[in-house]
Amino acid sequence: MPERNKIKPPPKETIPALSPMEYEFEAELMKLLAHPGRLAVIDQLLEGPKTVKELWSAMKLPQSTVSQHLALLRGRGVVLGRREANSVTYEVIHPIVRKLCKILAESRKLRTG
Repeated sequence: MPERNKIKPPPKETIPALSPMEYEFEAELMKLLAHPGRLAVIDQLLEGPKTVKELWSAMKLPQSTVSQHLALLRGRGVVLGRREANSVTYEVIHPIVRKLCKILAESRKLRTG
C-alpha cells in the first residue's frame, strides 16, 4: 500500500510535568476517594443535597459512619454542609471530584450494560 494512503495516528498530547507538591495533592485526593463508603456518600450527594439522616437512610449505614465520612470530605473541601434548622444539608462542591465520580458512574454503566 502506498505511504500516502495510510491513516496517520493523531499527534500525541503532551502533558506538562507537575511539581512534586501538585502530585502530592492529587495523591491525597485519590486516597480520600479510595474508600467505598466515601464514594457511596459522594454518589448520593451528586443526586442532590442531602441531610445526614437522608444519607444514612438511603445507604443503610450507621449514622456515625456516614458522619465520619462527611467529616473527612468536608475537611478536604469536597463537600459543604449548610445548617438548616435542626439539621445540616451537604452537597459536593469540589469540581474535580464531581468530574471524577461522573467518570466512575459512566464506567459502571459500561460494565453493567
